Amino acid sequence: MIKNFYAVLFCCIFFSCSAYLPYSVVKQTKSITDIPLKATAQNIDCFFNNQLPTKPFYKVKITEVTGAHYASYDELLFSLKTKAKDEGLDGVMILDKQQEIRYENLNEKITMRDTSVNYYSQLAKPYQKLTAVGIKYVENINYMDTIVKSTVFEFAKSDTTKGKVNFDFYGNKTGIINTGFGKYYADSIEPFCIEKHLLAAVNGWQYRTTNATITEVIAFQKLAGQTVEADVKRDYTDVNKFYYNFFNPLTGKHVKYVLKIEKNANGKIIKKILSQKKAVIWVEEFYHTSNTVTGCKRYHVNNGKEEIIYTTVNQYFSVNDLPKSTQN
Repeated sequence: MIKNFYAVLFCCIFFSCSAYLPYSVVKQTKSITDIPLKATAQNIDCFFNNQLPTKPFYKVKITEVTGAHYASYDELLFSLKTKAKDEGLDGVMILDKQQEIRYENLNEKITMRDTSVNYYSQLAKPYQKLTAVGIKYVENINYMDTIVKSTVFEFAKSDTTKGKVNFDFYGNKTGIINTGFGKYYADSIEPFCIEKHLLAAVNGWQYRTTNATITEVIAFQKLAGQTVEADVKRDYTDVNKFYYNFFNPLTGKHVKYVLKIEKNANGKIIKKILSQKKAVIWVEEFYHTSNTVTGCKRYHVNNGKEEIIYTTVNQYFSVNDLPKSTQN
């Protein structure tokens, strides 16, 4: 029974870790300065002819758009500003507009006589490209305290009693203190999370939707070669309920669990309950500030007494973690 319990603890821990990364980042290519971006509704400032903003800013990345060869400059500029807003930028420093040629292979295949080489005819398509340096104003980077910097786990009964996971601005793991804890974090995933960037970094996991019109990820699988180690599916009739099918290597059989979550009036998760055949395996409670998860505790109840399995505490970034050099 003890062996089975720790197997459940090991493989079910993934129901927690990604919840400590509540910051939803915009997909970003880091190219100039490593600054986390967050989409904004404000207008994008444009600077031409080597103009500079009057307030402190970071040069973040190169951004560009393309258009048809007959597109006007205003059309390209509008497209660039829309893209910059989606990327979380505050302004763009226009570099240049270029006319370029793209070559496309046509379906027609030309077979040359007395040779085995085939050639495809090509079509030259002219297009325009507008390039700029995307910038972020220092005063608008007011969301650093919503990005998790590290999570400290402390287990009550385990060989791995304490572990700390550090993250970069984008939720990517940058290091683990206590190597034994690594095996727990490596299997982490959030089965009700719709942020794909949190899933992409989790090795071995795949996610999918069952309906092309649904953007929310509602099913997950973890594979080891051709073997499905775990399968997670959301209940169609209850968005707060999930079915978890886990392959137990100790018994060589699949075990089924049900995970239910509870939310507060603001839609934040405050509790998770994992059960098997209506018997509660563990309960997990979350602690919140106005916009962050400060930590949680996971426990099970034995003879009416709460027994802690592990606790977590989160630390968040601040503006002091940003690069020191800014442009003025």
